[in-house]
Amino acid sequence: MRITENKLQKIFEKAKIISQDFKNLQSMLLTFPESLLILRLSAKEGSTKFGTACGVYVQNLKEIESGKSKLGHKRVNRILTHFSNKKLDFNWNNILKTFRVFSSISRDGFFGRESLLNLKKFSLKKKRKISILGLKSTPPNTFEKTVLDILNSRNISFEWQAPILSSMDSVKMIVVDFAIPNSKSPKLFIEVTEGKMRWIKTKNAFSSLTFEKLISGHRIKRFMPEVNILLVSKLEIEPRLQSLLREVFDFVLTKETLNKLPKIISEINAN
Repeated sequence: MRITENKLQKIFEKAKIISQDFKNLQSMLLTFPESLLILRLSAKEGSTKFGTACGVYVQNLKEIESGKSKLGHKRVNRILTHFSNKKLDFNWNNILKTFRVFSSISRDGFFGRESLLNLKKFSLKKKRKISILGLKSTPPNTFEKTVLDILNSRNISFEWQAPILSSMDSVKMIVVDFAIPNSKSPKLFIEVTEGKMRWIKTKNAFSSLTFEKLISGHRIKRFMPEVNILLVSKLEIEPRLQSLLREVFDFVLTKETLNKLPKIISEINAN
């Protein structure tokens, strides 16, 4: 059964009461197994990673989180041991944000209740192959070199065309334009584009480039939700698309606001 945001909120509120404001997680999991979803989201942990660590098959996890299966003491103890050294954030807004990243449900309802990965019907070029954050082996283009020069001038460590291993879908490797400071311990991914991202009113659809960037950012966020993603566009982006892109990207800059990049990186590194 698909969990909606309303259903998630009800699970959160009930889990909060049972656990006495999330102070008694053992009691929460034993009496209300659906609350496992809240626990996972508080740690920003996907089902595959969790299942591997705790010995729970994805199908079993779905049954637990939908209330169709119970949790025994032994499994609960294993789960709590797994999460004991992790930072848990039970703030509702952050729980919801992580849920939206994992399930790709948009904040303002622009996507309705469709998954972002099913939004090919909105693309004008449906058959165009989606590039995943620029799988390229060419030298930086003019605008990418502008970003590169800014990083070098501020002595900011980075990795160009950083590869990221992935097990998502059929994608085996994702390559980002820049990883700060590197792909092994990233704090920020930067994707640069020179193309025009547009909303075409006559077609009631966004352009293929916009669609590609949304898909690529979505894949990164699903795989590494703890890492910030920044999109830099050489051209202006209309407000409607700015809002849409911020559903996936943590920061969106244009050529005119590129001077904010060093400050953003500095603030991210300070956290």
